[in-house]
Parts: sequence; C-alpha cells; structure tokens
Amino acid sequence: MPKLVSNTVSWAAIDFVAELRSVRPTAETEEAYRMLLDWDGDLRPDSVAGALYQLTFAELVQLLIRAGLTVSSQDEARSRRIIEAIGGSSFDENQVLKFLSEIQGHVHLNV
Repeated sequence: MPKLVSNTVSWAAIDFVAELRSVRPTAETEEAYRMLLDWDGDLRPDSVAGALYQLTFAELVQLLIRAGLTVSSQDEARSRRIIEAIGGSSFDENQVLKFLSEIQGHVHLNV
C-alpha cells in the first residue's frame, strides 16, 4: 500500500512525451528534447527531467490559451470581457494566469 500512495509516475506525462517523438528539435533544444525522451515519467522531487516536463507542459498550455484568445480577439470589447471573466483582474497583461492554473490539471488528458 505505501508504494501505491507514494507513486509519483505520471501516465499523462508519459503520453505527452510519447507525442513529442514526432517533433524535430532545434540545435538549442536538442539536449532538453533528449532528456524528455529518455525520462521515465517519474515526477519525484529530484527529477530534472520531471521539472523540464512540467515547464514544457505549462508553456504549451499557455501558448494554446494565448493562441485561442488571439483568434477570438476580432471583437475587442467582447474578447476583453471573456478574458476578464476567465482570468479576473490581475497584474497579468493577458490575464491568463488564473485560467492557466485552473485548466492545467484538466488538459493532460486532452492535449
């Protein structure tokens, strides 16, 4: 039972990294790319690759949200209301931090 409770392997992370296999890295990202592909999916606290995965995934979610908000910005007033409803009033210019925090846990299965 203790092993089950302390399991830190993320199957969503393993699936995400599997999707990266079709990506061609640049020279600047080659080392990080290889680190992710060689990673076992374990999010234990001392895992450098696990931290890299979390940063990569968070950045992807932010890019997707911003792209969606850009597409919807044809009607500026309407878009501002949507963005404020999603993100609330904050220091974040794009007001996506609150939304990002809410959605990250749910996106794993859909990205």
